[in-house]
Amino acid sequence: IRDDKAALKLALTLGTGTLAAKRKAAETLLKRAIDMHDIRAAQPALCVALRDDDVVLRRLAMKATCERVMGAGADIRIAFPTLHILCSDADTEVRLGAWEAVSMADARHVGLLPAFVGKAREFADDENEEIAGMAKRVLQKASGES
Repeated sequence: IRDDKAALKLALTLGTGTLAAKRKAAETLLKRAIDMHDIRAAQPALCVALRDDDVVLRRLAMKATCERVMGAGADIRIAFPTLHILCSDADTEVRLGAWEAVSMADARHVGLLPAFVGKAREFADDENEEIAGMAKRVLQKASGES
């Protein structure tokens, strides 16, 4: 896969394929994100996959989204409404990924953080120390602290 056309093809599969095909597309996008390829064309489809009933697909889509923000410093503002919902996901791995992505977001995302303040206060004392730490980091960023 060498260009946006390939990412778009994977995005289409993510939105319309069988579960096995969706998982394979998400795995491929994750690998591309890890390898620092530009997969921004697929982020809208990753957002849809983040809301899928299949937890494996949600986890893969979350990992790809996190890799974009942490590895490449990519703009993931399009994912923030979905991340807000997933900060309370029943699956710990998905929930952890959502907090990780939000807590690592850069200055482009700061204007969206106030929407997370209430949820961050709720999770600042989470039994999962990683989630609690990330929620606290979001509170700091939202208040203008780094």
